[in-house]
Amino acid sequence: MRKGTEYRRFRPRSGGHTRGYRECALLRIGGGDISDLFNFLRGYVGVKASGGFPERFLNLCSRGNIPYWDVCCTNGTVFMRTTPEGYKKMRRCAKKAGMRMKTVKKSGLPFWLFKNRVHAGLAVGALCFVLITAALSGRIWTVSVTGCETVPQEDIIEAVGRLGVCPGMRKKQIDTHSAAEEAMSALPEVSWLSVNISGCSAIIDVREGVGRTVKKNDSPCDIVAAEDGQIQTLEVFGGTAVQEQNSAVLKGDTVISGIVENRDGGMSLRRASGYVTALTKHAFSTESRPLPSRKISEIKSRYTLLFFSLKVPLGAQTDADFTEDRFLTLGGVKLPIGIRAERKYIFEPADAAADDLADLIALEAHFYKAADGLRDMLTMSRTTKERRSNGRAIFSSEYGCLQNIGEERRIEAGE
Repeated sequence: MRKGTEYRRFRPRSGGHTRGYRECALLRIGGGDISDLFNFLRGYVGVKASGGFPERFLNLCSRGNIPYWDVCCTNGTVFMRTTPEGYKKMRRCAKKAGMRMKTVKKSGLPFWLFKNRVHAGLAVGALCFVLITAALSGRIWTVSVTGCETVPQEDIIEAVGRLGVCPGMRKKQIDTHSAAEEAMSALPEVSWLSVNISGCSAIIDVREGVGRTVKKNDSPCDIVAAEDGQIQTLEVFGGTAVQEQNSAVLKGDTVISGIVENRDGGMSLRRASGYVTALTKHAFSTESRPLPSRKISEIKSRYTLLFFSLKVPLGAQTDADFTEDRFLTLGGVKLPIGIRAERKYIFEPADAAADDLADLIALEAHFYKAADGLRDMLTMSRTTKERRSNGRAIFSSEYGCLQNIGEERRIEAGE
């Protein structure tokens, strides 16, 4: 404060101004916390009035029931706070008292919203985000499986999904105990299963093959050939050998019989067992297909919004050649919110070089097809030939493989 400056709290002496002062005192109950919050919500204006007659000005404001508070007077200049509506009414009082009014500061929620009205969309978006998050917090977002080794996770998720354990389902509507029991009944490979809800995730914990009784099959049977071939290895663990090493067999021929001769000369039926390998032949054929083009002239795209189980298409339907789903992730966890991209490729007319490329693609597909069909065999020889028919290449391969051809066949009564 400057030296010689007079500063004092201005208390009215007239009855009218006392009413205004009492309102000020009422708003100050509880150390000012209630008044500060109330004034912030409705907004207030800091006013400076100079010149004229300050006491007359304040009395006129009180008689007009104009709210004001925090009044102080310094060298004939009055500082106070009032509401936005009170500030408009004070102008008439200031004119009668010969004072000049000036706004010092505008504060409160209404002024803040008006100042930031350009960013109202951000505020609305933030509010919608909070509301949507609160609404979705009571639903299942993700379903994960732990403990499975041989049973595909997709089969387990599909089984529990039919019982209501799926993204988008309300957590309160899920009976975890009943869902676990019914899922175990639908999955014979699983010996134990539990459904646990953790936050917005459903965790399926499984155990495979533990505690299940495996019934041993001791019914009489023969070992027969599953394919035509020449026997290379013949080891008999139980039963009587019917074929010999290097002998040729046809599919269905008995290799090891389950009929065993006893010491007393009688015959008994046993379960035959053994290890039989043979050289077998397998043929594969693949025909090339003409390519539409080597160059793409146009790409038509269509997107679909994925929100839990809801699918919202964002364009016209197309016969897609390529489909890709992309989901949002949070902390390494895939959320059930994403977008699906579908693309349709339109090619230019094919040229001569496209035939060579089609042949290479067909040859590669041919060898992949053969490798998939012979994955449980040992390849001993291979012969591949190419011929053309109607402008298309046809690849033919013949493989000689070492294969386990032993197959059980039950001995029926009366044989």
